[in-house]
Amino acid sequence: MTIDFKEQNVFVEAQPAVIAAIKNHRQRWQKIQEADRNVIQQARKVTSLLYAFQLCIEKMYCGDGDDLSDKEEELLKKFTPGDSETWFYYYDTAQETVQSAIVDQCRKVTLADFQHRKLKEENETCEELSVARAAAREEYKKLQEQKPKRGRPPAKK
Repeated sequence: MTIDFKEQNVFVEAQPAVIAAIKNHRQRWQKIQEADRNVIQQARKVTSLLYAFQLCIEKMYCGDGDDLSDKEEELLKKFTPGDSETWFYYYDTAQETVQSAIVDQCRKVTLADFQHRKLKEENETCEELSVARAAAREEYKKLQEQKPKRGRPPAKK
């Protein structure tokens, strides 16, 4: 018995079990891709927080390390709610807050990465589509065996 593989493939892919397995397979891959994008998005937030941390450090020390002159101190008190020491404290507090946010965001990145890896592992062990296609191929072979053979019918005795 010869099998027309093209016809078999059309038959296999048209079976409801195979169609459902393909749908589930695509949904799993979509979830994996979304989880991968989530890892990247969470990691980019860490980068932004690191920039904010660096800005706080730069503002705390004003880049040159020199203290403000008396005139600059007076202007600072006049136009802002505090002097240079107050502003140093504000930037120091902001830096500590950003540092805590960086640690929290790193945890989120780790969690997102764990979820991504878990989804990938689950998909690698999934054999639903292979099993559905194998069952459909067997069904096709059984149908082919039941079909009458081509050619001259057997001679009656």
